[in-house]
Amino acid sequence: MVALRAWRGMSGLISLATVTSGLFAAAAVQYEHEPPAPLVSRDFDDIAVGAPPPGLNVTTPAYKASVVDNTTVGRSLKIERTGDGDTGVLIGILNPDSLRGRNITLKAKVRTTDGTRAGLWLRVDRENQTQGFFDNMADRLITTTTWGEYDITGDVATDASGIVYGLLVFGPGPVWLDSLTITDAGKAEVRAPDVAPLSERGRDNIIALTRLVGVLRSFSPTTESRGVDWDTYTIDAVNAVEPCNDADELVTTLNAWTLPIAPGVQFWRGHRDVCPAEPARPENASGAVAMVYRGFADPGLDPSQRRMNVYSSEKVRIDLNAEATDSLPGPGETVTISLGSDVFARIPIAPYVNGERTLPEATAEFPTRAKERSKSWRADTSERAVRFAVLIEAWNTLNHFYPYFDVTQTDWVAALQPALEKAATDVTPQDLWQTLAMMHAKIKDGHGWTGGPGQFSVMPHPYSSEWVGDEIVIRRVAENVADRLSPGDVIEAIDGTSVRDIYKNIEPTICAASEQWKQHRALAQIGWGPGKNDVTLSIKRGTASLEVSIPRMGHTEPKMQRPENGSELAPGIVYFNLDATDFAALSANLAKLAAAKGIVFDLRGYPDQAGSAVLPYLSDSNLKSARWRVPIIARPNYQRVRFNVSNWDLPPQKPRLTSNVAFVTDGRAISYAESCMGIVEAYKLGEIVGAATAGSNGNITTAQLPCGYSVTWTGMQVLKHDGSRHHGVGILPTVPVAPTREGLAAGRDEVLEKAVEVVKAKIK
Repeated sequence: MVALRAWRGMSGLISLATVTSGLFAAAAVQYEHEPPAPLVSRDFDDIAVGAPPPGLNVTTPAYKASVVDNTTVGRSLKIERTGDGDTGVLIGILNPDSLRGRNITLKAKVRTTDGTRAGLWLRVDRENQTQGFFDNMADRLITTTTWGEYDITGDVATDASGIVYGLLVFGPGPVWLDSLTITDAGKAEVRAPDVAPLSERGRDNIIALTRLVGVLRSFSPTTESRGVDWDTYTIDAVNAVEPCNDADELVTTLNAWTLPIAPGVQFWRGHRDVCPAEPARPENASGAVAMVYRGFADPGLDPSQRRMNVYSSEKVRIDLNAEATDSLPGPGETVTISLGSDVFARIPIAPYVNGERTLPEATAEFPTRAKERSKSWRADTSERAVRFAVLIEAWNTLNHFYPYFDVTQTDWVAALQPALEKAATDVTPQDLWQTLAMMHAKIKDGHGWTGGPGQFSVMPHPYSSEWVGDEIVIRRVAENVADRLSPGDVIEAIDGTSVRDIYKNIEPTICAASEQWKQHRALAQIGWGPGKNDVTLSIKRGTASLEVSIPRMGHTEPKMQRPENGSELAPGIVYFNLDATDFAALSANLAKLAAAKGIVFDLRGYPDQAGSAVLPYLSDSNLKSARWRVPIIARPNYQRVRFNVSNWDLPPQKPRLTSNVAFVTDGRAISYAESCMGIVEAYKLGEIVGAATAGSNGNITTAQLPCGYSVTWTGMQVLKHDGSRHHGVGILPTVPVAPTREGLAAGRDEVLEKAVEVVKAKIK
């Protein structure tokens, strides 16, 4: 399951991508056993002040919800943070029995406070444990401090197993909710999948549009492009360009779709250098404008809605006499891009302006299909053009803003063609999710996640496991399956399909910069999927082969068993687990750590505040972290990029802890964990025992795509202290060690045992 604690590079702010289809999968259990009564309306006026809301629950411990008096709307529901957390989740459940095949509308009044954002959310789960409709208002979060009415409308699949809904709160709050209703909005429009192979000509036409629309959307700040619905524009443009029979017809069509929003663009056929003359500077020009990005932040969103405040976008005014720099184009600067088929386009990325209007001004009419659509039309993956638009927007965003193509050696242009060809014949939302995930995985980034409809719900296993070579070996088992599974069991097949074949199937969809992170992700994903609750494991126990039936729901995955913080692993050697540990726990154990002759810090996972807070106690001088390089992007295709560089500066703290230290880590340590381990590596604060970390660090950023799909990635570069590559490499152990099947069967933690051995040697 994607955790609600965020991966962190610098600030560690949570990404909306983590609030996706799998987050509330546990609710699916209730559909089978206790179907809830339908909720029609809730205005809270009949609920006692201070009482929790019936039928609604806050599933995150750091937040609470209670009814309060409000002079404007009577009583309302107040949601606020009471503990340590970034996101509050209010959830309700609705029985789908009478709503299958219908549209439903979730509507509510909401107001928030400065510094806090909120969004209604509505999700339909389907019987095969895949996601149907999903909307969490990620692209239009609520930031107003006065009451407003908001709504979401979506269709309930004919095989829906449940409906979940509620409110998301990002920040401390409080946020108020009132007049919440779910209504039947009529029969859902059932669209037969628009499936047809993509011709070579049609594919080339769509690729040409892809290259063009990405530059227009992100780097052509014309007056006419303001307010363009780029999702709908891209869908309509795909329908227009795919049928073009030759390059001449393609140029004519691209002209028709470009000049109304970017009237300065010029198209031609032939050689790149045999091009029309650039137009002269308009006599009435008073300056120019250009888009400048610090990492990726969608310029269409209000600044308060940006998901990662370390990233931003800005339209910058340019003086007529300014010189071009790496971080800012010169007035009137253009870029020439190849669209394939000997077709080229010259696009102004710093168009001239007269006052607030860009020059030249458009005279062509904006093409649209709006008149052909019903009022209830919305983008749906049953349309080929919609499926293409999802891929086009994902490909373009990464093409212009992903900072690691130079080290991953990914041929990103080549990744688009097979994705388009598969999307042309994708039938279900799950098919499209897989297509998008397979394309996205080629960026090779541990922060790369693909969200959206069709994604399998995330189910915990009733066991935890480890890779031992190319085998998956059980480490711990939940109580409800302890009579069937044992530590040391090797999982060979699930429901008759070998684990090797399952891995071969899911591996192309796992985005990872390193094999260690890919294998860690695979451990969680092997065993997901559609089907019945019970699954059959084929296991090897010693020399015996067994078939074991286990439940896939109704349990919690057992965590790795670790010693108590502050306990002695050997005389004078104290243990401290940094995984998910806060500063309060560090403070409570600081005296024990200070008195220790040796310390083993465990960072096999993701740390909380203690991860970085403990490091200054291990040094007599200031510690600096790795270099965080936020790209300054002012030109398409990641050209002439400069960087804003920053890092942590950690002054030494007292008491000074012993230097007889070992850090235990492995491939599940990612991002913020690697910021901490990078300091250990650079300053040699202790031996590093175990395996390499994940090799992906830096703040995450997210692109929202049509139909609720999304992709996340690392938005900045992170280099090691010496300037060498971190991405895909990670922090390497000074003492490599891995668990064995025999050790797991015996309940041993061989990596931790090795760390104790290393510290003992340091003490002597």
